[in-house]
Amino acid sequence: MEFDSPPISTTHTGSLVNFVTGWADALEKEKIRQRTMDGKRAAARGGILPVGTGAGLFGYDYEPRDRAKKRKQARTVNEAEAAIVRRMFGMALEGLGVNTIARTLNNEGIRGKTGKPWHPWTLKNALSNPAYTGMTRYGKEATKLLAGNKRERHNRPEEDVIYVVGFTPPIIDASTFERVQAHLQRPRQSGQAHRPYLLLGITRCAACGTGMVGQLVGGSIRYYRCRASTAQAAMPRTCETKYKRMDRLDERVWAAVSKAVSSPDFIYDRLSALQSAPAPTDDGAALRAKVKGLVAEERGLLDAIRKAPSAAEIISMDLEKVASQRKALERELKAMDASNGHHGGASVSNADVVAFCGTVKPYLKAMAVEKKRELLCLLGFEATVAEDGEVKASIAVPSAIYPTHHCTNMGMTT
Repeated sequence: MEFDSPPISTTHTGSLVNFVTGWADALEKEKIRQRTMDGKRAAARGGILPVGTGAGLFGYDYEPRDRAKKRKQARTVNEAEAAIVRRMFGMALEGLGVNTIARTLNNEGIRGKTGKPWHPWTLKNALSNPAYTGMTRYGKEATKLLAGNKRERHNRPEEDVIYVVGFTPPIIDASTFERVQAHLQRPRQSGQAHRPYLLLGITRCAACGTGMVGQLVGGSIRYYRCRASTAQAAMPRTCETKYKRMDRLDERVWAAVSKAVSSPDFIYDRLSALQSAPAPTDDGAALRAKVKGLVAEERGLLDAIRKAPSAAEIISMDLEKVASQRKALERELKAMDASNGHHGGASVSNADVVAFCGTVKPYLKAMAVEKKRELLCLLGFEATVAEDGEVKASIAVPSAIYPTHHCTNMGMTT
């Protein structure tokens, strides 16, 4: 196959011609797209739903148009899937949430139209779809083309949405659908902690590396638990670690942090060891390359979440582990840079360290939880909690006694 096209000119006139030609092609492409969309909307107004090439709506099969039999395209009820749809709406009427319903279906091996496990977001969209009452929506979402072949979706105004009657046979009645909508729109807890957790977001499970979250039990007792120790809607339980009492863990960690930050001997020994260490020969190029690779991996996972929101819960766990690895390498690089910067510099006197600790110590006991969290963030605190309750943590103590105001890493075990 041969294509006959004029040579590309690099002159000023040729560049102008190429620009105008490209602009005209893009304009024609947009016109074709608009005419296609106008034709689809006209068909929808005529009672025929323009069906795409996707898997289709769960509970139905799609029958294409048959000109020989003079049969229009239509949806037909898939009785096996329709029974599951009725069960989903029935469970919602019993007061169950979408997470519980999705987890129940997944545990029983029931999959969606694409063969993938049910995700709460997908299930909620299904329960909110009026097509199950026989009222099919068309044109609810619009797509805007952006630069780089990217697309942006947004909902159209309600008056622009077309409702196609008769194309989709009803599976449930309108009364059931309205009651389920009231259930889905009921006020729910935000998921935000009403009271602050000191170590929330900065602790990980030593068994699996997953972040630990807060958990209120019995309305009064607060715990830390591994996120993977509780089954999610689309993710089974993968960690067997037990809950850790929040007050006991916070007390132990803060006592260790206070002791480290306010102990002149501890800080002086660490700083002296840092200054007397031989000059490092590694410039950190390998570590920086690893960090760069992890940053690229994080971006890829974020793109995957944007492209497949239904898999966000699963992908976010991988994203959390990659981010944790990146932060650990960045702390190692920071320590290396601090070591390079301070090696061979002015010696640190014991009086300077005592003055530093004397400034910090009075504030540690009276700090509110919010201020304690701010301090832990400034120190770059990060910890792992083992099954037996052992906590391994690392912090970086601000070193105002250095003229360049670098930090030095310290290991800490509570």
